[in-house]
Amino acid sequence: MTIQKVRDFSTTELSLSIEIAHSPVYELLIRLFVTSDADHLDFEMGEALANALDGASTELKDHLEAAGASEVWISLIGMAFESESVHIDSFIDHVESVDPIALRHRFVSALCKESTRADDLIAAAAGNEGAIERVTQATSKEGGRALRYLLEMTPEDTRSTVVDILRRYANEVFTDANDVGELLARDAGMKAALASRIPAEQAIEIATNGIAVDVGTGTTGVVLIPTIAARPWVIVTDSGDRKILCYGASAHIEEDPDAPPKWIVKMYKALGDEKRLRILGVLRDGPAGLGELTERLDLAKSTVHHHVGMLRDAGLVRVTIGRDKEYSLRTDAVPQAGQLLEAFLTPTGGNS
Repeated sequence: MTIQKVRDFSTTELSLSIEIAHSPVYELLIRLFVTSDADHLDFEMGEALANALDGASTELKDHLEAAGASEVWISLIGMAFESESVHIDSFIDHVESVDPIALRHRFVSALCKESTRADDLIAAAAGNEGAIERVTQATSKEGGRALRYLLEMTPEDTRSTVVDILRRYANEVFTDANDVGELLARDAGMKAALASRIPAEQAIEIATNGIAVDVGTGTTGVVLIPTIAARPWVIVTDSGDRKILCYGASAHIEEDPDAPPKWIVKMYKALGDEKRLRILGVLRDGPAGLGELTERLDLAKSTVHHHVGMLRDAGLVRVTIGRDKEYSLRTDAVPQAGQLLEAFLTPTGGNS
């Protein structure tokens, strides 16, 4: 795994360090996340990954059905970064070598609410039945089911189960890992070059298409990891005091020179919906959180979250990650959309 590091000293205020990491290991974990997510069709590759699982072994399907809560796989992204594993096999060997109770504690901490007592997290990871009952009640229905399955077996069996899922998925489903790894390396190189020329905060916002990180919340660094499987979403997790942002690798349309730039398509698709325009109207008056948007628009949180995601993917909304997520309008995006559309419609002079 190649890690390219950039430090930004362009301001005397609090600033972030950036590390850009790429490896098929991250894509393996994110593919498992997308495959396990109940709303996997929200991802560009969701249907393709679901279909790819059709040819997998019964053992893999059964394991994923029981232990496949998406947060389980996201919690391992930090471990992958910390291990600096270059190849999938070396990462799986690393997981196989870690203390099984520590591995279970990682899962419990990732899936449970922040208000869950620390001693319950520790006791549940060790196998205490009462603590397991309490922590499974402190997470989602899907997460609780997965935790119960993983915690009611011995710690050693938990580790063996996770290792078996990783190895089977890599061998049976993620068979194009080397080709995907080359694409991710190319995108990481482009982002590293960008980050060396502009302030860290700006590089993060460009790479993620609208994510900003509040340095005042104790975050000292950001790790940018390109992914294909998670597009158009940005997956956010942690490694110590660093935020890990798994962003969508650039999707270049090289095979069809007549195709419009994807960003133009996303922009005008996002603007062609009344609910999304109402969200932009609220954000015109200033930043707002998910709760405020939900209340003002009288919509379900899941609905607002979906529409805000499309607006961010189109470059219209900025998401600031701090103690709470805050959404704001990217006012420079609309003029850019007009300019790009005009450029696309301008004759090139090749034909008359």
